[in-house]
Amino acid sequence: MDAAEPFTGISDSAGFVSGKRLIRDSSLESRKLAGEPMTDPISDLLTAIRNASGRLFEKVDVPSSRMKVAVIRIMKAEGLIANYKVMEDAKKHPFIRIYLKYASGKQQVLVTARRMSRPGLRVYRPYTAFAKRGEAGAIMIISTSKGLLTDRQAFQAKVGGEVLCEVS
Repeated sequence: MDAAEPFTGISDSAGFVSGKRLIRDSSLESRKLAGEPMTDPISDLLTAIRNASGRLFEKVDVPSSRMKVAVIRIMKAEGLIANYKVMEDAKKHPFIRIYLKYASGKQQVLVTARRMSRPGLRVYRPYTAFAKRGEAGAIMIISTSKGLLTDRQAFQAKVGGEVLCEVS
């Protein structure tokens, strides 16, 4: 911008270029990963899936961990995502590629993904709390001594645990 040219308040790096919507890449290479510590990886996973689903992305990549893979495995078994793959990038860092699922007419299958227990406030429930289903179609993912289970599986196995998240 020249010194004589007045500032118009319009930036080329804003979300739009010449009135057309930018198509964003949700891959790991396009994100700034350095310098951003992960304080709550499960919350970051749910946020990435929720944002990608809202933007109607076909897939989203997130850094991998065993806990994240277990959460994604439950979401696939419950029919909330289409598929997933654990892969490695060029620097041999593992990541999960999650293929999102949409109903006819590009309707989101995964509508809500809410973190229940978080680092500052852990939420534990006995198995009797899972007898009643909460919201219709909502699934709670529970961390138990028998691994990650849905609320229905935890009730059947008669084990309580930490309520990680609720997805529907």
